Amino acid sequence: MAEYRKLNRKCNAAIRSDRRKFWNDQAECLEKAAQTNSFSQVFKILRRARAGRSIKTSLEKDREGHIINNESGCISRWMEHFSNLLHRPPASLDRDLEASSHAAEPSLECSTDPVTVDEVKKAVQLLKNNRAPGIRKITSEMLKAGGNNIIRWMTHIIN
Repeated sequence: MAEYRKLNRKCNAAIRSDRRKFWNDQAECLEKAAQTNSFSQVFKILRRARAGRSIKTSLEKDREGHIINNESGCISRWMEHFSNLLHRPPASLDRDLEASSHAAEPSLECSTDPVTVDEVKKAVQLLKNNRAPGIRKITSEMLKAGGNNIIRWMTHIIN
């Protein structure tokens, strides 16, 4: 038993040491990011530090509002919920057809003029930075850094 206590203390000391080292490393990364004005990195580190542990509870309530405290009751409640949610009568097609036949013709007034370079330039400037690129891996920062050549090329492609 004394050996167990000794090993347990040693293990807990190692855990505390590792935790202290981790948070010191996080603080250094935070300081470096703040010094280089990398605010996305700063907020990422702060969000991670603030999150802490999340406590998940599995308490469910029945239709009357009473707490269900056993697993089989929770499972049956979820089955009941999804059966009510997913098993609905099909929509009437006649009602949908009547509604669409009485609808006014949609207005198709839109400009078919060629897109101007100024419009494309303004649209590129309105793009937000630090967003995920599309399927071709082109980011908004790339488009903005491309200058007038990219703007003219995009205008040509769009038209």
